[in-house]
Amino acid sequence: MTTASSARLVEDAARRLTGFHHPHDLQPDHQHPGRLLVTDTNGVYAVDTSTMRRTTLHTRRLVKSYVRHASGEQMWTGAVAGGNAFGTKYVHFHVSGVDRARPGAIIHKARLDTTAYL
Repeated sequence: MTTASSARLVEDAARRLTGFHHPHDLQPDHQHPGRLLVTDTNGVYAVDTSTMRRTTLHTRRLVKSYVRHASGEQMWTGAVAGGNAFGTKYVHFHVSGVDRARPGAIIHKARLDTTAYL
């Protein structure tokens, strides 16, 4: 039995994520358990955790964080070329087409907080 004091992280080299150009974020895909969502300088990717196969979801550059809710709604943050390298004042919601802004803010990451992930 593992306890809080006996738990240890162990690298599984066969499941190492490689081939990303300056990776930014790693999140579970709440719509598709068994997949991870990864962002890097060149886009957004889904990685199947059983096969480690990568699929390109979006080719938008400079995405800083990306998450998908179980409903399919996608939320992301990003920077723009020539702007602040860390982000913008927006959090974008893809399915609903809504952009939420916080004047004066530079939003780098946005997260979905849930205990329902399996």
